[in-house]
Amino acid sequence: MGESNFVEMGVCDVSFKGSDLGFTKGFVKVNYSTESLETTVDQLDAPVSEVISEQKFEVVVPLAEHSLARLSQLLPGASVTIGDGTKEFKGVYVSGGSYVDTDIVEFDGKFWEFDDTVTESPSGAPQTADWKAVAIDNATNKIKMELSGASDLDLDSTAGELVLKPTGGDANDWITLKKALPVPSMSFSFEKENPRVYEMTFKALADSSGWVVFGDETAGA
Repeated sequence: MGESNFVEMGVCDVSFKGSDLGFTKGFVKVNYSTESLETTVDQLDAPVSEVISEQKFEVVVPLAEHSLARLSQLLPGASVTIGDGTKEFKGVYVSGGSYVDTDIVEFDGKFWEFDDTVTESPSGAPQTADWKAVAIDNATNKIKMELSGASDLDLDSTAGELVLKPTGGDANDWITLKKALPVPSMSFSFEKENPRVYEMTFKALADSSGWVVFGDETAGA
């Protein structure tokens, strides 16, 4: 007989490259599929074996928050300019990365500026010190994101780890795509009655560190 505690429901949080992607609207969807080739022989009318020729693992994430900080890390060739352009945008914050004063990074959907005179960073900052929030508005810092339109851009540079974290669960319930590629195709609509949703698809790529992990990836370590 089945056990009800194995029947799971609920939504999940999503992080990409260690940065939370925020609220979703319309549910996160996971799609796994395979293609195979049959081996046949003349003497038999049924296949004698079958081998997998291709596997696909994709995650569709309907992002509900309008944030150029988040979108800039998902769209290939995206460049961000803040204020007068004298401060350099370094992309998604990298733990252990090397930063200098006025460098700006994205972390959990917000922009942060490195300042080594800051002894205590605000809540939500990448680290407990050295970071201050960047205000984005027409009065202080204007912002723009530009797409390059390059047709020969190496998409591998935009790939990173994607983690699905069911709410109310723990690391044993997570799904991790070790190297997820944001597919450069996005759709959204301007509506009167519904929030604007930016639907992004992530495709799992093969990597030396693994492909897809269900559960706590530190198990066995």
